[in-house]
Amino acid sequence: MTTAEIERLVEYHFKIWNQRDPIQRSAWMQEVYATDMELVEPHNIAIGHARINEFVQNLQQKNPGFQFSDISSIDTHHNIARLYWHFGPEEKPDAKSGMDLFVMEDGKVQKLYVFVDDSK
Repeated sequence: MTTAEIERLVEYHFKIWNQRDPIQRSAWMQEVYATDMELVEPHNIAIGHARINEFVQNLQQKNPGFQFSDISSIDTHHNIARLYWHFGPEEKPDAKSGMDLFVMEDGKVQKLYVFVDDSK
C-alpha cells in the first residue's frame, strides 16, 4: 500500500469513531476495516464489524458529545500507521488522549491497537 492509501484509511477511521449513526458507521467499516479486523484496547478485544460497531456505540453513549481529533500527522511505514489523538467534548477536547497503531493487510485495516493515556 502507498502512504496515501494508508493515510486515507486512518482518516476514515476517525470518521467511523465520530459517526453517531450506526448504519453509516457500519457502511464505512466495510470500506476501511477487514471483515475480521481485531480491535485491541486496554480493557477489551473486539473482532469483526458488529463487535467493533457495538464497542463504538457504547463508548459514545458513555461519553455524550465527545469527539476524536488528531494531535499530530499520521506516521506510516510499510503496512503500519500510528496516530496520536484526543477525545473529549467541545469545551475540553483533550479530556483523554492516546495513540492508535494500525496494521494494514490487503488494502484494509486488519488490526488496531489502542493505547490510552490514563495520566489525565
